[in-house]
Amino acid sequence: MKLRILGNKLRFRLTQNEVSELVNGLTVSDSVDFPIGESLIYSVATDDRISEMKASYKEEIIRITVPKDTLENWENDDREGIYHTINSEIGPFEIAIEKDF
Repeated sequence: MKLRILGNKLRFRLTQNEVSELVNGLTVSDSVDFPIGESLIYSVATDDRISEMKASYKEEIIRITVPKDTLENWENDDREGIYHTINSEIGPFEIAIEKDF
């Protein structure tokens, strides 16, 4: 999985295997391991209890959670990505989760 950060925009690019894992309810994660012994972990998961995409950052972990029904048939359909904007008091926060194959 690749992560691109530009301001308040996160763009995740998932391999075919990662898309399949995500659609099947598994969490997809990766990390950046810094030479000082600390890591930035980023993950994408699914949840059938939510109705819109969520984002959080706690304990050096970026977590994106996608509604399960949003991912239905995604690995087999022609949608390149899933996109969502979270509006907050500091402005829009954009999330893109895209196929990288």
